[in-house]
Amino acid sequence: TQGRRGGHLFGQDKIDAILRMGMGVENKVVLRFSTVFWPNDYDHAYINCTDPRLRFLNLDRLGKPGVLIAHVSPPWADGFKDDEAGKMTGRPNDAMSDDEVVMEVLRVVACMFPGSGGG
Repeated sequence: TQGRRGGHLFGQDKIDAILRMGMGVENKVVLRFSTVFWPNDYDHAYINCTDPRLRFLNLDRLGKPGVLIAHVSPPWADGFKDDEAGKMTGRPNDAMSDDEVVMEVLRVVACMFPGSGGG
């Protein structure tokens, strides 16, 4: 049985294979709004967007009023790193602060629902 190494359940060879496949952690950003400004008439609770980093879950539809959860996919979820050009923070490949992450997610939401007051 393989023991824990460096806080991981897998050996380094398996960790390297997982990283090569582009897998990783998924983070969530919970947004609470006083009013619902997004369409709430979908057959399902997921709201898609064109930003490859994010998928949204409409918890208002599931009984949590005014709540959206942004699911942040790998590899962006690991510290929500800026791209090589530093387009978002001006700090290439640097992790964003929590406040910067929230502002970036709100920017995406505002682009998804222009003129709705959601951002």
